[in-house]
Amino acid sequence: MTSPSARVVVLFWLGLLLVPAASRADSSSFTSADIVEASSAVDCVDWRIRGVCLKLKCGFFGCRIRARPWIEHRIPDLVVSAYNEPGDIPWTEAGGLFGTPLAEAVNTALQSTAGVSIGGGHATSNRPGQSGEGRIASGNLRFKEVSVIGNPAVAAYSEWLAGEFDLICPTSVDPLMPYFSSELDALSWRTGLAEMIYPEAWMPDRRTIGDFPLKLWGTVYPRTGNIHQDSDVKAGAVAAQRAVDVVTRSSQPHVYRQVPGIPESNENTDHWQMVHPASDRRCTAFGLDPDYSDGRENPDPGGYGWIYWPLHHCCPGSGRTIARIPFN
Repeated sequence: MTSPSARVVVLFWLGLLLVPAASRADSSSFTSADIVEASSAVDCVDWRIRGVCLKLKCGFFGCRIRARPWIEHRIPDLVVSAYNEPGDIPWTEAGGLFGTPLAEAVNTALQSTAGVSIGGGHATSNRPGQSGEGRIASGNLRFKEVSVIGNPAVAAYSEWLAGEFDLICPTSVDPLMPYFSSELDALSWRTGLAEMIYPEAWMPDRRTIGDFPLKLWGTVYPRTGNIHQDSDVKAGAVAAQRAVDVVTRSSQPHVYRQVPGIPESNENTDHWQMVHPASDRRCTAFGLDPDYSDGRENPDPGGYGWIYWPLHHCCPGSGRTIARIPFN
């Protein structure tokens, strides 16, 4: 009988074949085929033996302990998109998940209850005291929508690669599963009121992306779509880091689904690979490259896509792990 994950693989590739050729060639967006191709970047895997695992295996004739390698490596678990306008997610096949009707419904609810409207590119508010049509007067204040979705490539990874090799960690991420949409988390993502309970939201030198203060891209807190940043792509990167920070933790004041089996994000050690508008073959933490904006800015429509490669570690093989001995 065909396993559920195998059926996901078949449906995924069938979906790719049904995508019109014109949409695949659209330079303002990226496709699932682009994601799968980028996920094959071996330089991003960072596979290594971390230590030794002691595993207990029992059978009919008794139990025995055997040593197995304790390994760690990165997996392209998530696809994170940052974009300006509600419903304009640049991932072609995911566009139907968070389309314009959903954005309009959320916008209507927010306007009637909290006095907040959905704006693109810059933050907007309908609260009294704002000039013009509520646009905040700040030259470098940008606003980004974000979506976090399970990488479709992990379907093939889980079905074949991790199943065939005994030195590869499994992943619990569901392909094409929406874990976060800022359009559904509109109240928290736009106002940030719930984020004020965290001390990091009041301290600009805590949890920074980039070196504080001269090479600062932004801060992880408050985890909203509002970022003070002259560079549009860096603003998108900060928003992406904030969204991943939410979905890798439990009990956060946001509307989201926690990603299973992934360690809590760390802006200093997380690895990101750009898929759109540029296609990178290397992975690195945000904030390290001072020339990151070169060749990566996408001002119209301001949409970006990254693959998030979290670090996994495991003790492959059958039996119960009773001890882990690190090399250092």
